[in-house]
Amino acid sequence: MNKKNLSLYTLIALAALVVVIFGYSVLSFFNDKTGSGFPKIDSKSPIIGEKNNEVVIIEYGDFQCPYCKELSRIFRKLSNNYEGQVSIIWKDFPLYQIHDQSLNAAKAARCAQKQDRFWEMHDLLFQNQKKLDDDLYVSLASGLEIDTDKFIECYNNNETLDLVQKDIEEGTNLGVQGTPHFFINNYEVTELIEEEQLKDIIDDLL
Repeated sequence: MNKKNLSLYTLIALAALVVVIFGYSVLSFFNDKTGSGFPKIDSKSPIIGEKNNEVVIIEYGDFQCPYCKELSRIFRKLSNNYEGQVSIIWKDFPLYQIHDQSLNAAKAARCAQKQDRFWEMHDLLFQNQKKLDDDLYVSLASGLEIDTDKFIECYNNNETLDLVQKDIEEGTNLGVQGTPHFFINNYEVTELIEEEQLKDIIDDLL
């Protein structure tokens, strides 16, 4: 074998190695949850898309979590780019031990959900992540042109607290400890992941 052929074989081997390493780097984010615990999707789970779409992403999130804010932007972009194929489902997992407004923000979003404005409130809470407080929630609700009196009553009376606590309990039972923590179909993602890696994974699942 001459040097030219040896160089060619070396390049092919290196290329194959790169493919293997890249494949591992993507798959290493995943734990296959087939046949084990998995989040339940019910009529009270906020969803973009249909629950029977080919790819379903279920996120346990916290409105004071900085990476959740970035991930929400990525998820919304992907749901638009893959309309009719990818669904996004939100589960509350406020880390109230370290984020003092996370539980209240979750309650506020769910009060908005009672008037069919969950995702609008979801986006506004992330946009105003550093200013979260009771006055802001009322102001955002007013801006969404929903019944503010009903929103305030819902919020003050903790009418949606049980929904939030149900998600926290479910997530805890599934081993969720921090945010963001999400599931894609039968896979669990517990590490930080980039937009392009998410896109590659969705393309592979479709």
